[in-house]
Amino acid sequence: MYEVGYPGIKKNCIRAVEWYRRAAKQGHCDAQMRLGLIYEKGREVEQDYEEAISWYKKAASQEHMGAIKHLSKMYEKRMCTEEERINLKKWYEKAENHILEVARHGKADAQNYLALLYKKTDIKKCIYWLREAAEHGDVEAIQTLAWMYLHGDGVKENYGLAIEWYQKAETQGSTYAMVMLGDIYEGGRYVERNYEIAKVWYWKAARQGDKEAVRRLGNMYEKGLGETSNCEQAIPFYIEFARKGDNYARRRLGYMYENGIGVKRRYEIAIQYYQEAAAHGDAEAQFCLAHMYEEGNGVFKDIETAIYWYKRIGKNDFAIYSFGKAGFKLGQLYISGIEVEQNYKKAIKWFKKAAECFDTNSMAYLGHIYEVGEGVDIDYKEAVSWYQKAAKRSNCVAQYHLGLMYESGKGVCQNEQEAAKWYQKAANVGFKEAQIQLAKIYEKRGDYAKAKEWYHKADEQKIDSISISMLKYSSDISCPSYSMLR
Repeated sequence: MYEVGYPGIKKNCIRAVEWYRRAAKQGHCDAQMRLGLIYEKGREVEQDYEEAISWYKKAASQEHMGAIKHLSKMYEKRMCTEEERINLKKWYEKAENHILEVARHGKADAQNYLALLYKKTDIKKCIYWLREAAEHGDVEAIQTLAWMYLHGDGVKENYGLAIEWYQKAETQGSTYAMVMLGDIYEGGRYVERNYEIAKVWYWKAARQGDKEAVRRLGNMYEKGLGETSNCEQAIPFYIEFARKGDNYARRRLGYMYENGIGVKRRYEIAIQYYQEAAAHGDAEAQFCLAHMYEEGNGVFKDIETAIYWYKRIGKNDFAIYSFGKAGFKLGQLYISGIEVEQNYKKAIKWFKKAAECFDTNSMAYLGHIYEVGEGVDIDYKEAVSWYQKAAKRSNCVAQYHLGLMYESGKGVCQNEQEAAKWYQKAANVGFKEAQIQLAKIYEKRGDYAKAKEWYHKADEQKIDSISISMLKYSSDISCPSYSMLR
């Protein structure tokens, strides 16, 4: 509970390690396995492969198949002794035999585990054990079979069988199967598209609290998919599920009222819904709420409150996009010094945190910081490194500036061909300055037709592209690598 966090129990990996260690010392193999994983990944403890291997060995000696698999992968990364290799093989065989024995006695979870074990090595055995588990009512096995037949994963594609297996899972109350059946009819890839049947399945799952089903249904209403769908209908639909505590519904209502979609624009109602979702930990709602306070939309402009909500966004797998955007916004605020005290150290810290979450604008601005020495010593190599990270992820601002670095020879060997390559990438998505630089290179080479073509394209741009320095103030970057979070 401490490792993942539960209502009323704050996530605390250190406490989790303490409790796992107590159970592990008493021979609890699952606790030994979890300790191994924590030390292998370095989750809020210092990464320690030897400690991880030590705990994996203890669990593996008790035939814990998960520990055996992790131990095997770790041995692949480092040299293991002959004794370790023999022990690993012995543990694996004992664990497999034990699972086989349990599976033969009709234990569905063991049958399902065997199927997953054989999936990469023996597809016939995999299918056999999945069917055995499915016959014993194992929903996970039924859904796995459905997925394999739907996508031809190890078996020949058979949409009819896939639908049949999903329907079997649905009769056992699987909302995942209901959503998948809805997806099949909405997408129309495997059967004739039928939005009304899709909605029936989504509604069935939504009424049982499935969040993905709520999202799918809301999307269908907003886009007007189906005979009985339109954007106005999305509002009462979202209100119904917002009252039931669905954060996605709350956030979409906030967005629709903020932007006047399907309803009259009313900022005060948008704020209300964003606040409800944000208070319950919805990262995107927290970002939207912060942005409204930063811009003063429907509320008095309040940078301190905006900063509070940007910082509330947690860095986890479910909020990584929102955390990246919030980090970029915080970096902007601290580096611009507008309405908050300018603080380069804090700005760089937040840009780097955002960059860790793949926010390309933060990467691009870090490149600029090191190129011009904004709050740090000039370091062209570091600048190039950050520009490259963003450019490889299609950020046109970074592509343009990386081109400039190659053309001028800053931090890299001067290379006009490499410069032209990066200008071309940015120019292709309408970045005006890159189009002009590319035209100059063609003009220099004597290819006047190409030069004229790119000058003409640049002239057609109604406004200049946003430069790197403007990233300090603007979040509306004129290239596909950035869009406002909604």
